[in-house]
Amino acid sequence: MAAVLGGQQGQGGVVGNLEALERDKRVVLGLDQQGRDADGGEVAPGGGLFVVVPGVAEAEGRGGDAVVEVDGSEYVAALAEKVDNRAHSETDLRGSLTKVFQALHEQMNSGESLVDFSSPVRELVAIVEPLKLKKSTAYSDFYNVVLRKFFGIGVEIQFNGKGLRELSMGERAIILLKVLLALDDKPLLIDQPEEHLDNRYIFEELTPAIREAKKRRQIIIATHNANLVVNTDAEQIFIAQSKNSRLTYKPATLEDLSTREDVKTILEGGHEAFKKREEKYGYIF
Repeated sequence: MAAVLGGQQGQGGVVGNLEALERDKRVVLGLDQQGRDADGGEVAPGGGLFVVVPGVAEAEGRGGDAVVEVDGSEYVAALAEKVDNRAHSETDLRGSLTKVFQALHEQMNSGESLVDFSSPVRELVAIVEPLKLKKSTAYSDFYNVVLRKFFGIGVEIQFNGKGLRELSMGERAIILLKVLLALDDKPLLIDQPEEHLDNRYIFEELTPAIREAKKRRQIIIATHNANLVVNTDAEQIFIAQSKNSRLTYKPATLEDLSTREDVKTILEGGHEAFKKREEKYGYIF
């Protein structure tokens, strides 16, 4: 990992607008009895109803920040339009199907990347087949609804047990940064990731994520924060300096005594400032 220190403090940095992820989260999955997806691709040879949940098992294994929510409200609403509402209200239908959707929710969050839906589908059909239809509803229309894509899934982004709308700007930024770091193995350039974050979150959440990500990808950070340079064990440091409207970069490392003072000046305010903080906290190293 490389860190760029100094330069002009700007209004940049990483601030996560995670509502965009929430807006795009809804997808509907439906597989036929042969285990093929909507495009005809073979997902589960040998039959059965299966859905591949990419990334969910891996995220769960790492204590990830996302859970899958199963939402059957559209299916229930469509079903209610076809049945006799004097015999079966939409509330009654929702109550009858709650256990099915709860079972689906548990399976989707079981940590398995390939989920078998054969049992919930059989239970669903057993519930809806005896329903009394409206006189205007043809059996073909009813079964088109029964056999439609019967649930939607959405990813609810959470952090420390809180939903996205409950998170502060800093917590949202942490989530976005962790997603970006874990996304792939391409080089990543981040400008001032410490913005909107306090040092506790930087040290406890962001620093470990960077240390893990740099094992498989190159990370370049422009920063003024000591945690992101020292505690991520940056392999290369570039000290940015502006003089006479000219910007220069000087390579350095934490182990290089000849440049360590320059690094300390930018990250800590200099040796004297660092020493005074030590004295105030009551620690002498």
